Amino acid sequence: MEKLKLGKTTIDNGFAALKEAGYIERVGSRKTGYYKILKDL
Repeated sequence: MEKLKLGKTTIDNGFAALKEAGYIERVGSRKTGYYKILKDL
């Protein structure tokens, strides 16, 4: 957020759009999980 100078909601919406489009998926739990890249942009 700080590097991009964007708000949390904007970042969350970006992740949601990437998940919906099939570019990323969440693997694991909230605390120890990570985002897996499924295809390049």
